[in-house]
Amino acid sequence: MTCGAGDGGVVVSASSITTVASTGSHMLKINGYSAAKQLLITGSHAKSCEFEAAGHTWCIFYYPNGTERKAADYISFFLRLARNVDGVVNARVRRKELEKSSEYLVDDCFAVRCDIDVLQTSAESSDVTVEVELRRTTCSGSACCHN
Repeated sequence: MTCGAGDGGVVVSASSITTVASTGSHMLKINGYSAAKQLLITGSHAKSCEFEAAGHTWCIFYYPNGTERKAADYISFFLRLARNVDGVVNARVRRKELEKSSEYLVDDCFAVRCDIDVLQTSAESSDVTVEVELRRTTCSGSACCHN
């Protein structure tokens, strides 16, 4: 009885995921806080200039009286991608926390620093041919052989 090994190729799919992080910061100064709080009703906002950070163009929407009635005790900030409205980051600060601390509110203005981290993920796929040794076992009586 002759025993031998046979070879065969099997196609296996493969993929990889690559994640790259970009970071940046922006400082937004709010001048005339009292006037904005008085003139911009709940749900009304002021918009910052567009700025570049973490590889994208952004703007900040500032709501001195919150975005809605239930958030009227908050100052709300929305970080938005300027070129793509799908990306939004929200932040809120309780107004009384800002107003009671003279450390932050000086001469009717304060500043907010936005630290931005953007993760970009890409995926790539390919087909890989893998050589696999295929063996067949045959038995005759009490002896087995790999073909």
